[in-house]
Amino acid sequence: EKEAGDACREEAAQLEKQMEEAKSEILKLRGETEMISYFQDTVETETIYRLRADCQNLEIEREMDEIKVRHLKIERDELVSQLDKLKEESEALNNDSEGKS
Repeated sequence: EKEAGDACREEAAQLEKQMEEAKSEILKLRGETEMISYFQDTVETETIYRLRADCQNLEIEREMDEIKVRHLKIERDELVSQLDKLKEESEALNNDSEGKS
């Protein structure tokens, strides 16, 4: 009986030790989980801010391109107008030279 009691106490001590190790492992894993969660939240937040900044930069670039296009259209219209005037002047000169011939 004494041997059985000693064996039970030894087994109980071993189980208690295993429980303490398991509790320690659980606490360690909880800490790692919290750290990973914090890291993931931080990375996601930084990613969101970077993506928003990228979107704003692209929007600014688009607006700048629209301004350039408007300026180019104005310049094109001015050049077309000058070309039309030059054509009219050329035709007028040709008509004058034909009339004098």
